[in-house]
Amino acid sequence: MLKFLLVFISYSSLVYFRRIFFLFPFETSADINYSKSDYGNIISLFSICYTISKLCLGSLNDVVSPSKALSTSILAVSAALLGLSTSTSTNQLLLWVPLTSLFQGGAWLAAVKFLKQAIKNYLFKNQ
Repeated sequence: MLKFLLVFISYSSLVYFRRIFFLFPFETSADINYSKSDYGNIISLFSICYTISKLCLGSLNDVVSPSKALSTSILAVSAALLGLSTSTSTNQLLLWVPLTSLFQGGAWLAAVKFLKQAIKNYLFKNQ
């Protein structure tokens, strides 16, 4: 049960933090002064990076253990969020916002595989 809670909290946090830039568009727009076309470019790069990461990191999850993939994804997204928190220009936003989606894309499969292993072990242990 503890493994399930830890995976749930970590993956839920990843999903929330991946979207954190889009939760406060007016505040960041006021601070950094980017235009609507800049915001559109950020959204486009975000979506492209997320799609690429789903394809590439999904295949990588067949080779790497789920716990390593999930923990690496958490660390990488955390580092990207630290970079995002210090952004002062549109160019920095164009770098850090897509990186949050690029690093998070493979975590979903790692979380599913990790839970599948944990549940299988739990079920066999109780029989």
